[in-house]
Amino acid sequence: MSSEELAESVRVKVLQAVQIAEAHADEIHVPTDGQKGAMIGVMNRVCGDDENRRLLLGWLFAPSKDFFSLISTKSLSDAQWAALYGWCNFQKDEDRNVWLPQERFVPECMACLTEAMRAYHRIKLQYKEFLPAPPEIVSVATTLGGEIKDTGVKGAGIRIGDEHMQHNKPLASPPPERKGLHEPLKGKKPKLINPF
Repeated sequence: MSSEELAESVRVKVLQAVQIAEAHADEIHVPTDGQKGAMIGVMNRVCGDDENRRLLLGWLFAPSKDFFSLISTKSLSDAQWAALYGWCNFQKDEDRNVWLPQERFVPECMACLTEAMRAYHRIKLQYKEFLPAPPEIVSVATTLGGEIKDTGVKGAGIRIGDEHMQHNKPLASPPPERKGLHEPLKGKKPKLINPF
């Protein structure tokens, strides 16, 4: 199976898990704050940083792969959290006394991030012709509610709320070897049938 096929199969399963969770809202396990933090931590390790994680989440939960935006974990619904928890499927390694995501989570997450980045750059190139020339950037950005700040980063771009029209960060590199999460997860396992 290619990386693209793997990513698409994971995306389909995540979206199906969200639909199941929404249909059975009273029967799902909503992760605790500690479990949410563990999922954010492991995704950040795989993705490299918060921005790449937001890109991954935007791609996973978007109705269309052809147009999506970054998503913060603060805006995730209970059903989306339940789907992510099912995908991570943390298990305790009794020998090392650590909690780890399922074995296939890391390669699946990296495949999904790769596809999210490819899609993001296709979208960016597709709409590049609609970006204004540099002299108009300031007026367009301020008209749309953006702020002009000197960040010390060379280059021009538009940032409006959480939307970015230019990325200045490098692509994520594979995470270093990790021993696992050192925080035990509390709470019950999801009642929801795990499609993963």
